[in-house]
Amino acid sequence: MKAIVQKLVPGKHGSYAVALSDSLSGSITFSLKDAWKEQQLPVEGSAVFLEDVQAKRAGWRATSARFFRPDDEKRAKSKDGIYFIVPSGMQFPFDFVGSQIVNELRKRNWNVPGINVEFDVWGTGAGKCRRVSYISGDDFRIYYGLRTERSMTGRKMITSPTNIVIPYLDLRVYEDESGPTLYTYVGKDWEADKKKFINGIKVHSKMDRKPRTYLHYSGGWKRPDEKGFQYTRESLRSPYLVHDNDLGREYDPQGSEPRFFRTEKIFTRVTKWLEENILSKILEIPVAEVIEDIFVPEPVIPFPNISLNLFTFCSCESAERIKKGKENSFELKESERYALTQNLRLVEWGVPDDGTFSKMAYDGFQWVGMQAEPINPQKPMKEFEIPGYYQGTFDYFVLQMKPNRANEVYVVDYGRGAEYRDEIFRQNPKKDTLTNGEYHELKRVIARTMIPITEYKFNYIKPTIVIRREIDLDEVEIISGPHSRY
Repeated sequence: MKAIVQKLVPGKHGSYAVALSDSLSGSITFSLKDAWKEQQLPVEGSAVFLEDVQAKRAGWRATSARFFRPDDEKRAKSKDGIYFIVPSGMQFPFDFVGSQIVNELRKRNWNVPGINVEFDVWGTGAGKCRRVSYISGDDFRIYYGLRTERSMTGRKMITSPTNIVIPYLDLRVYEDESGPTLYTYVGKDWEADKKKFINGIKVHSKMDRKPRTYLHYSGGWKRPDEKGFQYTRESLRSPYLVHDNDLGREYDPQGSEPRFFRTEKIFTRVTKWLEENILSKILEIPVAEVIEDIFVPEPVIPFPNISLNLFTFCSCESAERIKKGKENSFELKESERYALTQNLRLVEWGVPDDGTFSKMAYDGFQWVGMQAEPINPQKPMKEFEIPGYYQGTFDYFVLQMKPNRANEVYVVDYGRGAEYRDEIFRQNPKKDTLTNGEYHELKRVIARTMIPITEYKFNYIKPTIVIRREIDLDEVEIISGPHSRY
C-alpha cells in the first residue's frame, strides 16, 4: 500500500519510520534496519510502498518498505483483493498504444460499443494479479501476454500485446526477440473468412488440405534473394519477415504475393491501425464520471454439512509451505500464502467438445477423495484411493480436507465411466483397448456427471470431488507423511 512518511524515530533496537496511509486508520511503523529495502533512507514526506502490514498491540507494522514508484499505481488492488496490472511494456513500437487502449477503456469502465474485453487472473496466494487478456472486435483481436522484466528490486511481471490480429495480418512477437511470426490473409472473401482467420488455428494448412487462406512468414536476417549468411546483423531483432512453408506443410506465395516483408514496416502498419481504428474509437466515448471497480468478491456459498471425511495428497514442497503458513503466513511470500492449487484437467484438450458437458471440464482441478471412516494416520498412502486419480511421483503426504466454502467445488462419478468401458468390452470380448473415439467418449461420459457439491444427492457409484480454485491454508490439515514411494 502507499503511505507517506511522517517522521523518523531513533530507537534502542534501531531507527524506525512512522507513516500514514489512506488505506488504514492509525499510523504504520517500519524498521529502517530490517524492513527498509533501499540504500537511501526516506525523509519526512517521502511516499513509500509498504507490504506485509501486520496488526500489533502498538498499531500497524510493515515488514517490507521501499520508495513508492509510478508503476505501483498500476498495481492497485481491486475489491476482491487482486492486483490489476496495466500494460507497461516498451519493447515493441505498438506497446505504447496497447497500454493506452487499456488505460482509456478503464477510464470508461470497460464499456465501449463494439469492443469486448476479457480478463485473466495469474499467480497464487496473496500475490495474484489480474490483467486484460483479450481485447477484440468484429475485425481485430489483441492478446496481452505476461512476461518478466528486470527492475531495481529484481524481476517483475508485466503485460503487453504479444499477438495482434487486424484485417489481413496476424502478428506474433516474443520477449526474447525470436521470430516474429506473421500470417497474411490471401483468401478470396475476407468477410466470410475473417472470423476463422482472427480466431482460428493456423498450422499445416497445405498438408491438411485446408483452403489456401493464409501465408506464413518468420523472422529472417536476409531477404530470399540476398547472398551471405543468415546471422550477420548487429540488431537483436530480425529485419525481415521471410516466407516459410514449414518444409512444404504450408502454402507458397503465388504471382505477386510477397516473399518477404520488412519487420519495421509491419510493426508501423500494425501500430497505425491500432491508433486509427481502436484508440480513436475509444476516445470518442466520454470518460465515466465515476470509475467503477467491477471486480467484487464472489459471494461465499456455504459448504454442505456432510458426514464423510475428505482427503487429498501433496508434495514435500507443498507440505513444507503449509506447515510454515499455518504457523505464521506472513513468514511466506505473498505468492506462497496458499495450500494447494489446481492440478490435473478432468478432460484433456485433445478430447473434442460435443457440447454435452461444461467447458469447465477442460480446466485444472484439485482431486479429493471421500470415505466414511476417520482418516488413519498409520494407513499406507498407497491404500488411499481417489477414483480417477493416480498418485503421482511427487505425492508424499496425505491431507485432510475441510473446505470453508462450496465455491467451485464439484462432484463427478467415475462409476459411469467404468460402466461405459465395461459395456464396450462386453459387446466385444476379444477387444483389449479402446479406440481414440471411444476413449474421448469415456472422458465425456464422466464430464457429463459433474455437478456442484451443493446439488449432490450421494447417489454416485464412484464419486470424486474436484475443486476448481485455490485451496486456503485453513482448509487442510497434514495427516501423515512423507510416505515411501516404493
